[in-house]
Amino acid sequence: MNLEKLTENDLATVTEQLGRRPRSALHIAARCPAGHPAVITNHPLHVNAGQIAPFPTMFWLSCPELGRVISRLEMGGLIQQLDDRLAEDDELAAALHSDHERYVAQRWQLLNEAEQSQVREAGLHDMFQQRGIGGLSHWRSVKCLHLHFAQHLADSNAIGAILSGEFEVQPCGC
Repeated sequence: MNLEKLTENDLATVTEQLGRRPRSALHIAARCPAGHPAVITNHPLHVNAGQIAPFPTMFWLSCPELGRVISRLEMGGLIQQLDDRLAEDDELAAALHSDHERYVAQRWQLLNEAEQSQVREAGLHDMFQQRGIGGLSHWRSVKCLHLHFAQHLADSNAIGAILSGEFEVQPCGC
C-alpha cells in the first residue's frame, strides 16, 4: 500500500477534483500518469458528536474522469453482472475475499495504538474486523465499482483488475 505524503498542492488538487475539501484524507495512494492524485487514503475513523465511528472508505477515487467512466459501467448494470459472476466463480470470490482481508488489515494499521484502544473501548473492534471494502459485511458481493477500482490502483483488487483488463478502465493521462 502506497502511503505517499499528502502535500498542500495535492490537497488543493483533490479539493478541486471532488468539488469539496476531503474530510479525512491522509495520503495519496495512487496517481494518474500525469502525476495528479487518482486515489486518496482516508483515515479509518471520524468523530461525530463526540463519538468515534468507522469511516468505511479507506481508498477514495478522486480522479473525476475515472469516476465518470466507472459510473457509466455501474449504470449499465455491471455491479449485478459481477455479483452474478461472484456467485458462480469460487476462484474470483476467493480473490475478492483476500482483498477484503487485506483491506481490513491495512485499515487497522492506519490507526495508532491510542485509536486502536478507542475502537476496542467503543465496542467497534469486531466491526472493524468483519467489515471490508466500503463497509461490506458480505464479502462475496460488490457494493461500488469506484471503491474496488480505487483499491486496485492503490494496492490490488480482483474486481478492479476485471475493470482494468476486461473493460479497459485506466487512469487518465490528463
